Order: sequence, then structure tokens, then C-alpha cells
Amino acid sequence: MNKLELALESSYRSIHESKGSPSWALDIEPAIPFVGNEYDKKSLKCLIFGSAENLTHLKGNRITANNYFRNREVESKPQYFTNIHMAPISDGSLLTASRFILANQGYDDAFSSNPKIFLEEIATVNFGKYSIQSETNIDYAGTLKHLKESFDFIKSDLEILDPDIVILPKKIFDFLAVRTELFSKKCIFIPIYQTNLRVINSHLNKIVVTNSIHDFPFVGSWLNETISGMDKYLSWLEQRMSSGE
Repeated sequence: MNKLELALESSYRSIHESKGSPSWALDIEPAIPFVGNEYDKKSLKCLIFGSAENLTHLKGNRITANNYFRNREVESKPQYFTNIHMAPISDGSLLTASRFILANQGYDDAFSSNPKIFLEEIATVNFGKYSIQSETNIDYAGTLKHLKESFDFIKSDLEILDPDIVILPKKIFDFLAVRTELFSKKCIFIPIYQTNLRVINSHLNKIVVTNSIHDFPFVGSWLNETISGMDKYLSWLEQRMSSGE
């Protein structure tokens, strides 16, 4: 682990030992953010939040300290996007959206067009730190009382990582408590839809794909490797950012 991950691990452990897991959650110490080895060297530091942790796909001793307590056990398989045990990062959808946002904001030349190198330039973690005890995947991004259990961890993320730009689910950012209790720091916050097929096929169903998303050279190859429909998602992002939202 790098020095930022070590600092986060110490902070997370202290918080968890003090509070313990909520009654509705699996009793597992929350995973710290993945922090790229180049993150603290960047002139613009970008922190990307997913929605909520989900460990329902793991059973028994597959939930190990090495898997989730520390640095998400980065897998070295030769896939296009690195697997860090966060689905929207590992399938490339959230990584692609975030890289597009940075390019659209004028930082295309500041970050790599290679997805594995780009991952080493940013930090990412789920906003909701605990996983609900359930046999199925339950995303609680829209449930404030569950999200509040993670506020102390989020404060630690922001203090230690000190980001300049934060990308996070709009559903979470829409909560007044999130904006006022956590995000008072003067940095750029960009709330977005979650990057999954359900959102693409419902909220973005009528979005017309625009050719201009390919103005950034990395887009074509990344779209070929991530989930289907991300061309619609990037077109929505482009329209949203060009309108000043």
C-alpha cells in the first residue's frame, strides 16, 4: 500500500473499532479507497465515488482482510480495465465516464488515455461503506439513514485525499445533509447518474448519441471494452456539461 492508503487504513480502522458495523450491515471492516500510486503527484486530484459497497457475491472465507480491508486486492488479469472489486470501475463504466468528464473540463492532457495508467492517477471508493445483509444486491444510495453511517469515513476520505474534483452519484449528492455536512470544502463537485444498464435503458433511453464524444481520442477504444450503452451515457454527460448543469 502507498502512504495515503496506509493513512486511510489507520483512520478507517479507528472509526470502525469505535462505532462497529450498523445492525443492518455485514460485520466487516469497510474497504478503504483505492488510491493510485500517481494520485498525490497530480496537479489536479480526482476522487471518484461509487454508490454503496456490496459483498453479497462473496461467501465465507472469500471475504478476507486482503480482499477488502486494505487495497481491494488488485487483480493482475490481462483484461482492459483493472479489477479492484468495484463493479463500475472494473467493468470500465464509471472509469470511462470520469475520464470523459475530466477531458470535457479541460484536463484531457493531464491524464492518461490508458485505463490502467489512468486508474493509478485517481482515487476511488464507494460512498456507502457497509454492505447490507442480504442474499441479493441492495443499493442504498437513495437511503439517507444508511448513508449517514458512512459520513465519518467520507470525512476521512476528504481530509486525507484532499481532492480538487469529486465525482459522485447524483442520488447521493441530492441529499441536503450530504452537501452541508460533508462537502463544504471548496472544490469541484460533479454529480452524475450511476453508470449501469438500468440507468442507461431507462433515464437515458431517449438520449441521441452524438459524434462529438469521439473528439477525445481515448473514447472509441474505451467504449469498445466497457458496458453497452455508454455512448448514450457520454452523450448525456456532454449535453449536461455544455448546458452548465
